[in-house]
Amino acid sequence: MTSGATTVVPKADGDFIGFAGDTLVVLDRNAKPAAVDLSPSPHLVEVPHANYPEGVYPQGIVDRVTTEKRGVLAASTMRLSALSGGHSVLHVYPKPTVQPTGAEVVTSPNGDYVLIQVGNPRADAGLGSSVGYDEFSLSDPHAGRPLGRYGTASEGWQMGRATFVGPRRQVWTTVERTRSNGTTQSALIAREAGGWRRVAANVIVALGHADGYVVYQPGTWKTLPDTASDVPTAVPTTSAVLANGGAMYSLGLTGTEFAWVVGGA
Repeated sequence: MTSGATTVVPKADGDFIGFAGDTLVVLDRNAKPAAVDLSPSPHLVEVPHANYPEGVYPQGIVDRVTTEKRGVLAASTMRLSALSGGHSVLHVYPKPTVQPTGAEVVTSPNGDYVLIQVGNPRADAGLGSSVGYDEFSLSDPHAGRPLGRYGTASEGWQMGRATFVGPRRQVWTTVERTRSNGTTQSALIAREAGGWRRVAANVIVALGHADGYVVYQPGTWKTLPDTASDVPTAVPTTSAVLANGGAMYSLGLTGTEFAWVVGGA
């Protein structure tokens, strides 16, 4: 909503999953996915028979059902679980070395395609084990295609956060890798017919728009000395950039999260 009204979300643990269409999906206090229903007063409605949400799509959530062998992940079934109940299979990953990472599920602005980040859960490479994205249509049947890795396996690039750009849903994503000296290198890449193209070096986050705009933040990943965790933190280095086609504009600000909002008169 853009009316300026504020609504308190009841009985949520603060983990907001995203919007399924116009409905906000959160985790309730039992770590179950739930929709925020505003009528007659704000309350949560648990998504029936759903597992932990990996992402959202216009009618519900994307979740996962796993099978194990001897206590080790063997296969995953990615599902579309509607807010009203009911499930459909999006894709089955039968190989234990190629599985959804659980780190990133991205839905296109029009709600017709979804990206699932995949990798080897048994690997220990750089910032994670993600080596690619798979793209699926949300129409039945759910046709899909792998988008492939960036660079060679020996280069060790890991997929970061992806976004859709333009009316043809071009996929852009950040990538990262850890060098032998322990420093982290990053870049912004775009998927084209011939494969991945590097757009810019040293980018920590990007967000696309259906009209073809992209805002991205130059920066680096650092382990900050004043934090208890040794996980690298995204640190902006210069002004964020707004790009559209060949034109680029400095925004005169920095950030690690960006969002598009609907404008009004």
